[in-house]
Amino acid sequence: MSHFDARLSEKFTYTVTSVPFWSILACILTTFVMPQASSDIILTFSKMILVALTLTLVGSIWFLDRARLRHSLPTSALIFFLLYLVSSFLSNTVFSSMPSYTLLGYKNWSTGYYFSALCILLLIISTLRYDKRRIVGFTYKPFFFMTLVLLFICISEILGFNVLLGSSWFRFNGEPLSLSKTSYPIAGVGNSGLLAGVWLLLAPLPLLVVKKNKIVYYLWTLCIAIGLGSCHSKSTLLIYSIFVIIQGAYFLKSKNFILIFWCILTVIVSYSSLPIFQASNIFLYKYGLVNRKNADNFNPSSKDYSLSVRNRIIIYKSTAKLIAQRPMVGWGYETLQEKFFDTLNQSDYLYFISSVMQQKEDETVKRFGNLHILVKKANPKVGISAQVFTIVKPHNTVLEEIYSNGLIGFVLLASGLAVCVAFILKRRNRVALIFLTCCSIYTVYLMFWFTTAGVTTFAAILFGLAVRISAMGTIEIGVKADDQS
Repeated sequence: MSHFDARLSEKFTYTVTSVPFWSILACILTTFVMPQASSDIILTFSKMILVALTLTLVGSIWFLDRARLRHSLPTSALIFFLLYLVSSFLSNTVFSSMPSYTLLGYKNWSTGYYFSALCILLLIISTLRYDKRRIVGFTYKPFFFMTLVLLFICISEILGFNVLLGSSWFRFNGEPLSLSKTSYPIAGVGNSGLLAGVWLLLAPLPLLVVKKNKIVYYLWTLCIAIGLGSCHSKSTLLIYSIFVIIQGAYFLKSKNFILIFWCILTVIVSYSSLPIFQASNIFLYKYGLVNRKNADNFNPSSKDYSLSVRNRIIIYKSTAKLIAQRPMVGWGYETLQEKFFDTLNQSDYLYFISSVMQQKEDETVKRFGNLHILVKKANPKVGISAQVFTIVKPHNTVLEEIYSNGLIGFVLLASGLAVCVAFILKRRNRVALIFLTCCSIYTVYLMFWFTTAGVTTFAAILFGLAVRISAMGTIEIGVKADDQS
């Protein structure tokens, strides 16, 4: 290899294992969606392809240049993660009654074993570092610009403009998604819960610049507060409020009353932005400036909210019953909907399917967010009657993991994560601790939600970067650094 080729190879290797590379990739995975016209690969599958290609690229470089590359994970954590991959694979093949679901995930969701494995590998490979003598300083800019892009999309969608969702970019069975009944902002597949996870992951990131760039901090936190408000999720606003209160208490120690006031303001904005969007949407719809009225679907006192709470309780009880039947090895991913209804008593069953019973034959999608009940409209010309697909998720990441991979898989995964958390806390690097806070808030949110292709991959990279930065030592925001470890 010539001297020029060697330098080019070294520069390429250094680039794809750098902190900025993984920061940009995290943003792309969260915001980038390829246009799709086929319902078989709608939205999430393209992100999984991007993750797989990235892992193949970086993994190949790792193997070819392994003499100079190092992972930042504690050895015990790496062993736990690799054992988890093996244990989970057995749960989703040998012990699975439906390998087609457990390996690849339910159609359009891409949340089977291969998704879980990609997230773990993404975490591991994002901790790779080239060598200690060359450290690139972390920059907040990719995450800041990502916030601005997401906010633009959310505001546009909730006001009634079809920027992405409902446009020709998003298709269901070859036709644009009908928003007449769903009317949610983008959030991946018309479900605000997905995007709520992104906003919560972003919530602590402005702390990266609070000391050095107050203007960016104020603008960034304001954008996040508005974005969280657009998700019309009570649990999301509650989690965000608790985080801001803790943050305000920290500022109180330094007697920074301006920042304390700003914390109070952001909470007010997060709760008041939705009613403002509702009124604006009605105004625009009234004067014919948009063709979609969202306000009726965003009423926090509507039946959908109480329905969602009770349905979650029903799902929790059902999942716990099934876990008790196979506690050690689990049932495998994406099999809950096949066994779920057998565990219900008559009262719970009738309550759970009440929304489907109200379904009209000509409606394509009744509820794509609450409990993922899809109704494919009838087509009498070709002899197809209305079809109902119920995709039941545990809506609790602990229950989901134990149900899918058993206690063995859960203990291995939790042990690996716990070792990493202890490592980060011991090093006490400011940037790493902020990233860990992002992942901690997202974990709390997952107690009421589930892992998703667009958001969990983002969290996996942030967690990997937290471990990586902790191993490297001191790292400044937006500047280059020499060996500071």
